[in-house]
Amino acid sequence: MNRRGRGFPVAGILFLAIAGCHSGLPSDKVAELVAKVTHGTAAVRTVFDGPPGSGLTGAVIAGGTHAPVVVWITPDGKTLIAGNLFDARGRNLTRLATLRLADVPIQTPAPSSVAAAASGPPSPVPLAPEVYRTMVGGVRSLREGAGKKSLWIFLDPNCPWCRRLYADLRAHPLPADVSVNWVPVAFLKPSSVGRAETLLSKGLPALERNEDRFDESTEDGGAPETHRPDLESAVKENTRILVAAGGTKTPTLVFRDDKDGFRRFDGYPTPEGLSWILSEAQ
Repeated sequence: MNRRGRGFPVAGILFLAIAGCHSGLPSDKVAELVAKVTHGTAAVRTVFDGPPGSGLTGAVIAGGTHAPVVVWITPDGKTLIAGNLFDARGRNLTRLATLRLADVPIQTPAPSSVAAAASGPPSPVPLAPEVYRTMVGGVRSLREGAGKKSLWIFLDPNCPWCRRLYADLRAHPLPADVSVNWVPVAFLKPSSVGRAETLLSKGLPALERNEDRFDESTEDGGAPETHRPDLESAVKENTRILVAAGGTKTPTLVFRDDKDGFRRFDGYPTPEGLSWILSEAQ
């Protein structure tokens, strides 16, 4: 999953107490950098020591309805690294820390004194009509369902949060009036391109295989790789369109709302957030 600070929209921030002991950067320094990088939209949940000898400090950050993610802070406290960190044994330290510390989404308080569910609706980004039409008209996708209401989901085959979203949709079947258009993109690993090509070539059965056989420990999808110039061009065009429209991570959900507007939601929505999006999609 591509993790970037601007992907944490939130109306109100809950700063959770730092847990555990660590010998790296002071917690207040970590919180200060996170606030700057995310423009105040994410807060620190936990601070912990990075890999021995690396000088890095780990932190779990979260905001809004987005699930917590693990980031790394350099020894000088001036740089935040978001993404996968591997050790010499090939272990994905980001994934291991996420499983240990950040796998349960937190909830934020309502932004006003009016009583509301703590999970609240997500905060999608408005899209101009022409941007929406360019996105849905220019990508190649895998259509699931026959409903008139459409939800577009951009996914990288090696994205663990995309896998979680896929599992959520399997646990709670789509409403009969909603169809999902899965749009394969590739930027997490070199193998992402070949696997995304397979999804475009083999369709929904390949997507099912990719997610059902996903290796959580290495963050590798279960689909084999395909190498065809035409499919590679299609995957790259899907990725270009997502980035050009402002999408910054996977999964990214795009939909038309019930007010005839167009929205983009970056990242993994909680199950409650997903239900809200499905109810809003037109």
